[in-house]
Amino acid sequence: MSITRHHNEWLSLVPNSGPFLSLPVLAQAFPQGLDAHHTDHARRLRMAFDEWDDNQLSNRPDPGIHREWIKLVLAETLF
Repeated sequence: MSITRHHNEWLSLVPNSGPFLSLPVLAQAFPQGLDAHHTDHARRLRMAFDEWDDNQLSNRPDPGIHREWIKLVLAETLF
């Protein structure tokens, strides 16, 4: 997978706005690309993100889903 495609895939998992999380910023900060994750973890992360995103768009977002999403990202993805 190309570095640009990998950056774009990663960016699709986080709400991004402004100049801080953008393809040019990632390319400058990580010219070698981000570390690849195991395929099963990437699939699990995508499914968890979709669940979190749907929850955030609902009328009454569940704070438990938000906490679990944060724990997954911090404890199992960015470690």
